Amino acid sequence: MPPDHLTYEIVDVFTDRAFAGNPLAVVYGAESLSDGQLLALAMEFNLSETSFPQPLTDADRTAGADYRVRIFTPAGELPFAGHPTLGTAWALRQRSAIGAGARVQSCGVGLIKVEVPADPQAPVALTATPRDAPSRLTTTQAERAATLVGVGRGDVAGAAFTAGCGLTWLYLRVTPTAV
Repeated sequence: MPPDHLTYEIVDVFTDRAFAGNPLAVVYGAESLSDGQLLALAMEFNLSETSFPQPLTDADRTAGADYRVRIFTPAGELPFAGHPTLGTAWALRQRSAIGAGARVQSCGVGLIKVEVPADPQAPVALTATPRDAPSRLTTTQAERAATLVGVGRGDVAGAAFTAGCGLTWLYLRVTPTAV
């Protein structure tokens, strides 16, 4: 049964002062909520991302994870995102839910290494290695991508490719006049 009340906090990531940086909602105690309910909460917060720390699974423990998190945007769940990873680790450290040192987050893309400093006010760092190796697009794919983003074929200034660390992105190099 879903809880009657949830605890949450808004964490300002990439800044050292309130009401700056990238805001992140971190919602605690939501492990019994359905995917639809988690999405509804993310929509209600209407921030770029909302994170939901979860209990570790047996597989997480076996793999060496220190904590688990699910990350939602108002449109759906993400397998990984940088600022929610940093903000969630910082928030869990503030609550003494994880300790300082090298920590491992379990999320949709697998395990992410996070460095949590002993000083609770110091920034958290993460190591994200590309999970989607760069893949070069064919000339036809690059031309189609250029058309889709409103850039003429003559404005493409090099190879187009995809790559990512959990979310795959299209990289399309264009001339300065095309921007």
